[in-house]
Amino acid sequence: MSADNWTKCPKCVASAISKWKAKCSSLEQSYGKMSASEYMSKHLELQSAPCFEDTLREDYEQGINDGVYSVSYSGSCAACGFEYQHNFSESVHAPLENKEVNSNNS
Repeated sequence: MSADNWTKCPKCVASAISKWKAKCSSLEQSYGKMSASEYMSKHLELQSAPCFEDTLREDYEQGINDGVYSVSYSGSCAACGFEYQHNFSESVHAPLENKEVNSNNS
């Protein structure tokens, strides 16, 4: 099984929020130092938090092959280049049938 998905990049989100907070702080510091109309215009621009696009492509797959269960995940951002990978695998041991137990249950 494999899949791909697009979602929000954690690095881009953190960066955008940081920039938005810096703009808010700068506006607070400029209170009384610019015209009221200019201040209100900038204030209205900052009323809503930043909007984020889905720039992180996720690819993943999982399954059992030759007695090994494995999960593979990778994500990469088209905007900032952020990358993340995680792989996991373990042997899967199927229990052998016990003929005595099965014959007693019949």
